[in-house]
Amino acid sequence: MPESPPAIWSRSLADEFWSGSVTPLMFSVSGQLIEARMVDEKLEFARIPKTAPFLRYHHGYVYANTNLLGDIFSLIPSIFRTKEVLDNLPSQLRDRLLADERSLWSIFSPRFVGACFRTVLHERGWSPFTNHQRFRRHGDAILARALRGFGDDVASGTPETLLHSMARIENEMGEFLEAAIWGVAYAYLLYPLVRIVSERWLGDDEGKVAEWAMARVPGNKTVEVNEAIEALARRLKASPALAASLRQNGLAAPGESDTNLPGAAEFGESFHELMTRHGHRLLGRDLLYPSWRESPETVLQLVLKALEARREGDAATPAKPPPSELARRDRLPAFQRLVLELGLHYMPRYVNLRENMRYFADLFLERIRNVALVLGEHLAARGTLDHREQVFFLFREELAAAVRGDVPDLAALARRRRIEYERARDEKPPRELIGDQGADVTVTERAPADATLLVGSGVSRGVVRGRARVVLEVSEFREVRPGEILVTNATDPGWTCLFSLAGGVVMEMGGMLSHGAILAREYGLPAVASVPGATKAIATGALIEVDGLKGHVRLLETT
Repeated sequence: MPESPPAIWSRSLADEFWSGSVTPLMFSVSGQLIEARMVDEKLEFARIPKTAPFLRYHHGYVYANTNLLGDIFSLIPSIFRTKEVLDNLPSQLRDRLLADERSLWSIFSPRFVGACFRTVLHERGWSPFTNHQRFRRHGDAILARALRGFGDDVASGTPETLLHSMARIENEMGEFLEAAIWGVAYAYLLYPLVRIVSERWLGDDEGKVAEWAMARVPGNKTVEVNEAIEALARRLKASPALAASLRQNGLAAPGESDTNLPGAAEFGESFHELMTRHGHRLLGRDLLYPSWRESPETVLQLVLKALEARREGDAATPAKPPPSELARRDRLPAFQRLVLELGLHYMPRYVNLRENMRYFADLFLERIRNVALVLGEHLAARGTLDHREQVFFLFREELAAAVRGDVPDLAALARRRRIEYERARDEKPPRELIGDQGADVTVTERAPADATLLVGSGVSRGVVRGRARVVLEVSEFREVRPGEILVTNATDPGWTCLFSLAGGVVMEMGGMLSHGAILAREYGLPAVASVPGATKAIATGALIEVDGLKGHVRLLETT
């Protein structure tokens, strides 16, 4: 019997969800939940055999098994296989799947229809007509519980009870992910469908129709948070003395300020409301990062930075389609008009779901972080760890073994992994790997012929020229000046109110439905994602041009 070909692992799809180096604890919590609750059962419905894990942790980054991805994408009707979607695959698989003619009738292929039939029989809440409503109800219920307090007694827990609490929170998060999986899939299917049919039937080769459909669709949680920050900034604009005091003295405690100054009481109440409702947001995409609740001074700095914004969110709303565009749609044949209108109705709801998934996930991740830190304190008191933050550099199984006392010298292991994590953040591992653990062969990337041109995926149309500002950590956002082009590894919901200052966005990671891409379109900013080495090739202060349609970043002048 011939041997199976070695697995090919790619960072591209994983970067859509993690977008940066990942600690072992974060991977062993969220990665294993995604594998178990979002992938395994769906592969069974599709009759796709799973001979290897779907996700892999390698030198601080998460990789997806592209052998399995290839099987999944070959099942998806060819109409949905756009270049942007297939960029998540290595070139040999991408080219093969792109060679198929993209036909709307491919949705009637026997394999796809069979998978849909098995899903209908066994999966609750799968329907694209109602799934977004189910997700919203689920998320609202979780948020309501959070506002009342989850009732987790973390501070007084023993190591054993803390492990039990972590397992319970993980199970709740798994139920949430099960509610989200179909909506995320519909976002990745409907967005390219709208782009394709509007290009074919309306001649829209710039994606304007999809952009109009997504303009300020209610319910985007990140936009909601940004608008709350902008509202606080407006209060400070009306009280310059208070703004000056906060810049100089900061907050004594969340929501507190100099109550003798005009507007201070109102600002304090609004700040407290912001932190109560949205304080669970993490400052990065990992359990290692504190929540807003832990770092109110950082949130205050975001509010103060919003004072410099050239525009507020509403002012950046893309234009609605002109009457001539609507008339062109009305002239389409009935079937084409039905397909397009259904796509335009449901696509923005699922793109919002894709964006809001992270907002609600932070409710669980903040709780897991709090439990992990207290558990780390217990292990540090025992001498098992040097300090409590080392807990993030243990895998979940190692953490359980540490509580039992079964693993020696975990502090040294955590120190080595912290060094590896920071090295991976600065010197990113390859985008693709071939082989099993311990038998890695990296796939090298060809250097571009034109050293002044960086090529990625255009995710928000428009052309802008401006000075670059490289931002790698949340602490660096204070340096951003209005009109500068953000150049970053990946944006994070915890600090994207910077979009109201930026002139454009360049990201090393992510794709058409990554967080930064969605927000760039919301704010009308030209943006390019998946630009390898952008933060190394572009220096702060360099003059660059960003073409968000072509996916080009041109170095015009270096510093």
